[in-house]
Formats: sequence, C-alpha cells, structure tokens
Amino acid sequence: MAFSLVLSAGSALAQNRVSGVVKDRNGEPLIGANVYIKGTTISTISGINGEFNINAPSDAVVVISFEGYHDLEVAVADLPTANLQLKPEKLISTAAFYGNDGYYALTTANTLINSDEIGTGLETDIYQYLIGKVPGLEVVPSASGGVRYRMRGGDSPSGNVAQPLFVVDGMYDLGGNMAVAALNPNDIESIRVLKDIAATVQYGEFGRNGVIVIKTRCPSDKMLAASYDGNVSFNTYDNDDKWAGEYKNSVSTKQNVAVNGLAGPMPYRAALGFNSIGGAFEDRRLNLLSGSVWLGPRLLDKHLSIDLNSYYRKRNESFGKDNDLNQGRLTAILKTDYSVHSLEDVHLNLSAGYTSDLDSSSMTMLDGNVDLHHQFGKNYFIELKAGAATYIHKNTDVSDASSFYGQFNLALNRYVMNVNARYNMFDGGKGGDYGTLTSALSMGVKVGSAVVLRGGLGVSGFTIGSRPDGVGRLSALTYNFGLEGGSAASVVHGSADFYVHHNTEQYVDDSDKYKTMSINNVGVDFRVSAKLIDTDKVKWRIGGNLAINSCVILDADDYTNSIIGTAETVDWGPDDKPQTFYVYEPVYDQNGSLIPNLFVDTNNDGIINAKDRVSTECSPVPTVVGGFSTYLEVMGGYLQIDTHGSADKYSAYMTSETMTFGNIHNSSFMRIDNIVIGYKFSNLWLMSGRAYFAVQNPYVFTKYEGRDPEIFSGIDNVSTIQRPTIFSVGVKLNINIKD
Repeated sequence: MAFSLVLSAGSALAQNRVSGVVKDRNGEPLIGANVYIKGTTISTISGINGEFNINAPSDAVVVISFEGYHDLEVAVADLPTANLQLKPEKLISTAAFYGNDGYYALTTANTLINSDEIGTGLETDIYQYLIGKVPGLEVVPSASGGVRYRMRGGDSPSGNVAQPLFVVDGMYDLGGNMAVAALNPNDIESIRVLKDIAATVQYGEFGRNGVIVIKTRCPSDKMLAASYDGNVSFNTYDNDDKWAGEYKNSVSTKQNVAVNGLAGPMPYRAALGFNSIGGAFEDRRLNLLSGSVWLGPRLLDKHLSIDLNSYYRKRNESFGKDNDLNQGRLTAILKTDYSVHSLEDVHLNLSAGYTSDLDSSSMTMLDGNVDLHHQFGKNYFIELKAGAATYIHKNTDVSDASSFYGQFNLALNRYVMNVNARYNMFDGGKGGDYGTLTSALSMGVKVGSAVVLRGGLGVSGFTIGSRPDGVGRLSALTYNFGLEGGSAASVVHGSADFYVHHNTEQYVDDSDKYKTMSINNVGVDFRVSAKLIDTDKVKWRIGGNLAINSCVILDADDYTNSIIGTAETVDWGPDDKPQTFYVYEPVYDQNGSLIPNLFVDTNNDGIINAKDRVSTECSPVPTVVGGFSTYLEVMGGYLQIDTHGSADKYSAYMTSETMTFGNIHNSSFMRIDNIVIGYKFSNLWLMSGRAYFAVQNPYVFTKYEGRDPEIFSGIDNVSTIQRPTIFSVGVKLNINIKD
C-alpha cells in the first residue's frame, strides 16, 4: 500500500499545468485552436488571446491544430520557450473569403466542406461536392443539364424557389451561371455553406435563401510544385420500355494540370483543364476547356496583400450535326488588404470583380471597407467593420444595386456576440429606386473545452421608404438555435440546429393589386462525423447528416398560382404545402373501373376546368433530406462510399399532361452516389497521390415505379432523361519539385 501511495504521488507530481499562446501566420493570437495531449482524451481550446492552459505529464507531447494550418507538435519540456506560431497550409489566408471562421463556428448555422477531404476525383461540377453533404440543403441535378438547390425548404410561398447566392473568392454570382460557370471544380479548395440570416446578413437581401461561399485553390507553401488529375469514364444506360428514345453508351475523360510556387515575394498558381463528357444520345457531347491564374504578391514588409485571380471556361455542347452551342465564361477578381503602418489593427480592404459570358451579360462589383480590431488584455476582443459596395449588371434580370454595411464583433472570454446590418439600394426602373434592410444579432458561448451553444435572430428584405408600383418583394424573419461540439482530438464532432424561417411574399396580381402570402419553414438539422479508427496503418471515418423540415402556407390572401407542369391556375389556401399537386378527380364506373378522360365536376358549375382541381396534400418538396458517407483505409488501400436521399416527397409519373390522383406517387429514395476503390502512395520519387476505380450512380433504393424519383419539380414525364451509371479509372498526382 505504501509503495502504491508513493507511485500515486509520483504520478501526481508528474502532472504539470502548462500554458502557451498560439499565434497565426501573422503572429496574432489565434482564437479557437484545438490543443490536446497526444494519445489521450485531454484537450482544451485557445482563448480570445490565443492562450491555453492544460494538465500534461512531463514527458507528454502537446498537439495544436487549426483549420488551414499544419498541426504543430511540441514536447511539454519545450513549452516554456517553444514558438507556437502555426504554419499555414496555404500562403493565402482564408479570412478574406469566409470572414472570421471562429465567429461563424461559434454563432451561426454553417457547414464547411474541404474538397481534398471528400473529393473522389470524379467531380465535373460544383454540386458533386455538395450533394448529400450539407444538412438542410437539397441538391437536384438533371441529366439534361442544370442543377437546382433548395435550402431549408426554400424561401418562396409560390414555389418559385430562389437559388442560394454563390460567392466565388468574394465575387457574387446571383444566378449561379456566371462566376460559377467559369470555374473548374478541380480548382475548388473549400466551400462554406451559410444557412441562417445571422450568417448571410453580410450579403444583404441577396443571401436570404442561403449563401454558398467558394474558395479556390491558391499557391501552396512549396517553392515549386505541380499536380495532375485525370480519369477515363464509361457511361452506361438501361434501355427498358419506360425511357423514351434509344440511349447510347459513351466515353468521357477529365484531364487537369496545375503548377504553383513562389517567385520572390509573389506566390502564384496556374491551371489548365479539359473535360469531354459523352451524352445519353448519339452525336451528343459536352466539351469543357478551362484555365485559371492566381497571383498573390505580398509587399511593404507584408503590410500590403494583393490577390489577383482569374478563371475562364468554355462550354461546347453538341446536339448533332451542325447544331452546336458555344458559351464562354470569364471571371477576374482583385483583392487588396493593407494593414496600416504603425496602426496594424486597422485594415483597409478593397475588392473589384468582373464576370461575363463574353457576349451579352456581365456583372461588375466594387467593395471597400475599413476593419478595426483590437485585443484588450486577456479576455476582451472587439472588431468594427464598415463598408460600401456596388453591383452593376448588364442584360440580366437582376437590378443594379448599391449597399452600405456594418459589422460589430465582441468577445468576452467564453462569450461572443455579432451584430450585422446591410442596407441595399435597388434601381426600381421607371417606378423609382427603393431600399431594403437586412440585419441580424447572433451570440455564442463555449461550454467546457469543446462544446458551443449558439443562437441568432435575423430579418431580411424589409423595405425602407416607398416601394415603386409593380415591384413585389420577399421578406423573411428567422430564428436559429444550435449546439456544436466534439471530443478530444476531434474523434467525434457533431452539430444540431433548430430554426424557424418565416417568409412573406408580396406580389402583383393580374389587376395590378398587391397581395401577400406567407409560409413557415420549421425544422431541425443534424450533422455528425467520427474517426472510428485513426492509426498509421488503418483509418476509418464515417459522416452523415439529416434534416427535417415542415413547410406550410399561413396566409394565402386569395393567392392564385400556376399548377405544376401546366399553365392552369388554382386558388391556394392556408395549410397547403408550397408546390402542392392539385389534380382532377377521376370518375369510375359501377364496377370500379376508371373511365378514361372523365373527371368530377367538384364545384357543380357544369364545366370541367382548373377550378375543379383539388389538393392531394402531396408535394415534391421533401420533408426529410440527408446523406451518409464512409471512408476506410488499410495500409494505403481505401474504400469510399457516398449516398444521399430524401423522404416524404411525391412525383407525378405522367404519360399525358393530365394529372389525377392515380399518377401522384411517393418518390422517397436513397441513391448510392459513389463507390471508390483506390490506393494512396507517397515518397515515390518526388510524387505522392492515388490511383482509383470508381462507380457513380450504381443503384437507387426506392419503391417509386416511375422513371426517376429525384426530380426538383416533381413532374416525371416523357421528357425525363435517364442518368447514367458511370465506371471510371483515374489517378491524382502531386509532384513536389522544390520545397
């Protein structure tokens, strides 16, 4: 017993209370860095001044990690004198594109996707990074081209769901067909999806339906490096009787090369890409040629940062002989950040962007702000930002706009508060100009070392002054309450958010009278990831998300809306779901057999027309959406599986344009998106990388008997085009020429 007491005492003496200050690439304190004792569950998070305190054995190793930086390992014995400044993975900071990531994580509902972590090598479109990965975001691609997005049930009572706002390196893309269309997915480094108004308020009314913020790849920390990413794919189809037309198997290829390095004070990156994608029918093919250049000089003793990046992509789509469609997209962005000499807490930022289809449509953006931030003692941090922006559109259906915005961030030890406001001024045409206000308050608190409670309230689209005649509006009031946390060393991490999104749409009817309609989206979304095994030889991680959303019309105000798939209109009332199917009631004979082309005169007016349609209480907008993925690696060999699906959704499986109760079917499904088998290698001469074999869209689990259960509008008619099953072989190489 005495011997045991001596051992216990010795063990206790070996436990030290050690501390340090974590710093970022500029030598500033880094908030929210994960600090843990290697090989244990002991962990903490650096505070607002970058300082941490942790109990550690005298012979232990402390690991410090933060997104965008290389992990730093320091022996406890070296901590008193060790340099704890983290080394960035990239030479360009993410702050210019996402704002302060620490604030987002603490106060708002958002999801960060790192393309290198989830990428399969098969991506030819941005949606392939998003599908099934973001709780509450429904992503529906079409085999005939185009992708539709719906965030947390959508923002419009009429069913005219607005796309989320895309932001590429700070450049707005209001329709998703300009800056995004100029971008090769291989150039994407990461994507942050902002879901509640507390997060999207910085983009004003444009961000009312969510914001997808894309950061492209920038120069690495190598003096000279190159990369190659290529594959060959075989597209296969099923020619059974339910598909119209004769489908042809085809071949596709993807080829991408890039080089990056450092020339004096200027990091650079240049890339070229070519995709040739076979179509479903003979003589149909899509060719995509892309290029990008990024220059990032650091001048005036690194007080002045300049980022100049540009992207170009040409789309050639063949529909047969002498029937080609050629489209080009170009985006150029200049960003400057000047840290004032002798007043390094003051930053002057200026951004200019231009995106165009090189024909008739373009958008020009200019944005400038002053950012002041300062640390007071050990427990207080304050940031003030004020700026103005202008957006000029040419030949688009989006109004020109100017805006003024402000931001206030405050950190008090474990508590963080953000206040944001933006005033947008629009050109109302002949009726005159008008303005809208978007503002939000969000707060977060750290509970323990790895748990965050957050809450936010935001309003969007409220008119300031008089709105011109004939101009409708969409406004929203949202609440979001969330919980996010994880275990030591990030073995398990998850989040849950509850939200209420109240939307009001003011529209102009056929008699030029204003009417209003309101809906409520109420829901909850979850996300979890886990490293089940994490050793040098075996790694196994899983991840999944699930979102449940209830959407109901509150106030119809004699609302008349077009029937899905037709030009007919009906009067919608309260308690309908947006995009509810309204159908004719069929007539049956005395034996219970359907009488063709005969329908019930529900209002007894002697005429069969749209007024006789009745609600099915079924909608193509799903109540449940989600996704699941798993990754298993054993001694370099790996298996990756990605899936997504939705439930409580309906589609009209139609062989004619007349919808009845008989052709409205439950189209819930779960689709296997990717199965990838590959092998990773490193230290092969100057190269590292992986080779793989993959299958895309191998199977869909569903009871739906129509053509495709996953259709955004819910109209599954003879124009629905089959999605192929794709078999691919490919390789990704990273060549480190000089450190």
